[in-house]
Amino acid sequence: AFQGSIVRNAVICKFVSHLATRTQFSVTVNSVRMQPKNAAEFQSSFELLKQSGNAAYTARDFKSDNFSGPLIDVLFPGALRIYDECLALRPLDPSTLSNRSATSLAMGRLRDALTDAQRCIQQKRDWVKGYYRLGNALMQMERWQDAASAFEKGLHLEPDNATLVIHAQKSISVIVQSLVKETKHKEARSEEHTSELQSLTNLV
Repeated sequence: AFQGSIVRNAVICKFVSHLATRTQFSVTVNSVRMQPKNAAEFQSSFELLKQSGNAAYTARDFKSDNFSGPLIDVLFPGALRIYDECLALRPLDPSTLSNRSATSLAMGRLRDALTDAQRCIQQKRDWVKGYYRLGNALMQMERWQDAASAFEKGLHLEPDNATLVIHAQKSISVIVQSLVKETKHKEARSEEHTSELQSLTNLV
């Protein structure tokens, strides 16, 4: 009974803490779908919806995997679903593609994160954050050379970006370590082969 009370309290706390976000999400989605009167009204509603997604992401509410049932999914949409709604309205919005890439990466959905980062760059090639998202996704996939290349491209745009410098250095460090390890392995194999040949020569 005590454990049941704890669970109920946790659900109530989550409901209260997310109610404002959910209300804003619901109202904004409906207002956008009702065909706003002009472009400025649509932009305002769209930005509010995206802000709801950003708030959910900041709270690390990516998706309602800890609960089940359609009602819970409606009450706690999570950042991923909100960004999905945003992109249903504006499929090519680079900022939302970037945000959904970060959300997917946090959820371990590496291919989705990579795809959104690539689409983000296609829409805004001069935006550093797109290359940052791409590099992060590639790092998690352990594609170190591709990651280093992505961060390098970002640094061409912002040479003093400390975050990109750190990530690029980390990627290059892993590449160097891998090359050193491979070289040592080849040297060991070469020494082993030389020793075998020497043994055969001695037998002759």
